Amino acid sequence: MSAIETSAAEAVGRINGAEQYASAGSATFFAFGPYRLFPHLRRLERTGQAVELGSRAFDILRVLTERAGEIVANRDLMARVWGRVVVGEGSLRFQINALRKTLARDGVGIEYIKNIASRGYAFIAPVRKTVIGAPARTGTSPIELGKLPRRPSKIVGRDDEILEIVALLGRTRFVTIVGSGGVGKSTVALEVAYRLREQFDLVRFVDLEPIKDASWVASTVASAMGLVVSSANPVSSLSAYLREKRVLLIFDSCERVLEAAAMLTEQVFDGSPGSVILATSREALRADGECAYTLGPLRVPPEEVELTPEEALRYPAVELFVSRARDTVTQFQPTASDAGLTSAICRRLDGIPLAIELTAGRVGTLALSTILDMLDSRFALTWPGRRTAAERHRTLGAAIAWTVELLDERERTLLRRLAVFSAPFTLEAAQHIVPGTTLPVGSIAEALSNLVAKSLVSSSSLERSTHFWLLGVTRAFASQMLEESGEFGWVAERGTDALIKR
Repeated sequence: MSAIETSAAEAVGRINGAEQYASAGSATFFAFGPYRLFPHLRRLERTGQAVELGSRAFDILRVLTERAGEIVANRDLMARVWGRVVVGEGSLRFQINALRKTLARDGVGIEYIKNIASRGYAFIAPVRKTVIGAPARTGTSPIELGKLPRRPSKIVGRDDEILEIVALLGRTRFVTIVGSGGVGKSTVALEVAYRLREQFDLVRFVDLEPIKDASWVASTVASAMGLVVSSANPVSSLSAYLREKRVLLIFDSCERVLEAAAMLTEQVFDGSPGSVILATSREALRADGECAYTLGPLRVPPEEVELTPEEALRYPAVELFVSRARDTVTQFQPTASDAGLTSAICRRLDGIPLAIELTAGRVGTLALSTILDMLDSRFALTWPGRRTAAERHRTLGAAIAWTVELLDERERTLLRRLAVFSAPFTLEAAQHIVPGTTLPVGSIAEALSNLVAKSLVSSSSLERSTHFWLLGVTRAFASQMLEESGEFGWVAERGTDALIKR
């Protein structure tokens, strides 16, 4: 068969295949660089020509392009590609290497697949998803790559905050929800997006959690928009694409790439007057045009008041605890004596929704009194949550470690030593626990301020004096750090001395 006949036959095959999928409802292909990937046809093309690719390599490429911009764990890749067949990671590396060699033959020099040490692989080139023959949708935003995750099923105690953020976006166009790990920033942002999505031409959700290299941020956003950008700097193409559109962009978990996220949001904000930006981060981006909205914990019952079960349930923290406990033990019904314990548990957890949900999951195996006794121990940091949750939300320890990893050495040193304070403390008390170390006394105020900005330390100013404190679960994590450092003895002594002098 001649080259012309071969090319014609391939074209007919593509058309016939596309028609088959169109008749079934729609056909989808992914475009990146000079390639087009047709998942259901199990076909990869380079500039219109079929590319030979092994079955396993094709499946790996399909998974990675479907989740472009994300880090796909090795175990997830192997489960999707090999199913129940048990293979080692060597088999995965072999297929990845073969896939890279095939893609490198494009002559363009684009890096498509990047290995993230000890975590998995990410498809880092911009990807455009195209749907052929899809029926027109009415009344909904065309959400494809970058689509909104599933809407939260039930949100407890956040109605006022959601309405406030909706109003802020209407006035400012750029809001960052700031708060500690597990306080519910992503959940609130998603609910806001679902309430507003009908007002926009496009809605895009960009999860920045997997990104450690700041240079990937703009490309990841471009991929979520469905843009193919081959240049090293996709920002100009992204801005041009957004300029005439009304778009709602949600940038989730910005804390690891703050500078890059701040720069990109400023450019989008200035260059696209129809764009509205909603970001979440454990500290503000400090970008021009940004309005930082602090999301606090859920309200908890006061300690000095004895409440009935019905009265306790009026507090959102207790309502959430009982609701999640019933997900584990359907017949869970707090008694009069339980009301005090559930209230105490929620207070000890400082009203942090993630902490409450993970702790409520222990109701099926532990008595409420036992749960309360264990909350200040390191065991509480390892209680597991949903298997499908983001990695940083699977345990309390993971949620806190996510932020601690971002600290510099002086901030990490100060945080672990602050664990000796079980009650609110002053700046002077904090200065008293770091003498003669690599952390100069003069820099403690700045380090403490940074810990507050990163939502690891809370603060309040009363009567011309500022007091600081660690939330209960953060203190448990910091205590573990302090014990492992070997500093506990002398730091505890100086901490006691500082409180006495106060």
